Amino acid sequence: MVEKINEALMDNSGRLVGVEFVVIHNDAGSMTPEQYIEWLRYREKSLGIAHYYCNRNTIVRVVDMYNIAYHTGDWWSNIRSIGYEVCESMKVSDEEFIENEDMTLMQATEDLLYYGLPITTDTVRLHHEFVPTSCPHRSMELHGNGGAYNGAGTEACRQYFINRIKQLLAGDVSEPPVVE
Repeated sequence: MVEKINEALMDNSGRLVGVEFVVIHNDAGSMTPEQYIEWLRYREKSLGIAHYYCNRNTIVRVVDMYNIAYHTGDWWSNIRSIGYEVCESMKVSDEEFIENEDMTLMQATEDLLYYGLPITTDTVRLHHEFVPTSCPHRSMELHGNGGAYNGAGTEACRQYFINRIKQLLAGDVSEPPVVE
């Protein structure tokens, strides 16, 4: 069973104007969600902080869902979205990383449903859509036409996430879908 930890580390950023979409990130690191708590506690939040940090065992929420998190590098998207970091992107096997993605996608799905949002290309977004970054680098390598940071690679990765969310929502935890 997954452990859920709520540790509010940022409460003075202001309120979201609403939740219009979720943004998937990869941490480009090796820390677990629990390790992020202490690392983020004393870090300057304007350097970047998402709402959630997830792996296959733990989901940590460090910014309340109604507050702004500085996760996209773009104010317009920060005030309209919830951010999710898939942790351990530089540490674990592909199989374990996909398990980390799945846990992240399950949390994002729970939040999409809570806000009454459909699971579409408008509501499931990738970090690099808002600012020039390689994030989510490992997800793009696995699901985005080998990491092609172009329209086709982005759409392939996003479509993988949408298909996987729908598969997980249906209770199917078998092999992830193949996106052509």
